[in-house]
Amino acid sequence: MPYVSRAGARQGRLDVLASFEDGSVLAIEIDRANKRASVHKLQLARQRLLALALWIRWRGVAMAPPAGIQLLDLSAGGARPDVLERPTMFPTARTLLHALPDARLAEVFDTLAAAGPVRIERIVSHGQASPEDFWYDQAQAEWVMVVQGAARLAFADGEVALAAGDWLTIPAHCRHRVAWTAPDQDTVWLAVFYDEAGEQHAGR
Repeated sequence: MPYVSRAGARQGRLDVLASFEDGSVLAIEIDRANKRASVHKLQLARQRLLALALWIRWRGVAMAPPAGIQLLDLSAGGARPDVLERPTMFPTARTLLHALPDARLAEVFDTLAAAGPVRIERIVSHGQASPEDFWYDQAQAEWVMVVQGAARLAFADGEVALAAGDWLTIPAHCRHRVAWTAPDQDTVWLAVFYDEAGEQHAGR
């Protein structure tokens, strides 16, 4: 839930100023006519707070807002539009290594992003290894990087040791298993799953 502050325009403040937990800020001005002062306040909010600026206008001559300010014009015909364009929100930066989950009992898999056949995962290991008789046989190719820690991947013809910063690409249906991960620290993997050229698969 956001923290919302409301103050009248006579105090020289925005009608609504909302701060969200992710750090984003929403600034809103609500007017019955075109007011340059409202536009100026929204521009200052964008410059100083990197706020998403929304100008809601009830009446007045059609006037395009400056770049970066979203306009909701309710004056046209006196009717409220059925569908409102959602303002573009500022992206939120996140840290891959912040507040890692406890992986001492079991590996933890988190999907960071997914679109169509592409999926990006963060995997956290802490001393785990695949069972001796288990092999991954994935329908998709996998690009995988060790961001932190150390590990060894086993393939049919040998093992590959990976330290922080090392990465490799595993073709689809290339049988492999996790032979070892560091037992005294978290090993953080970044994995990207995707269809190889000419192939269309879904799932792991």
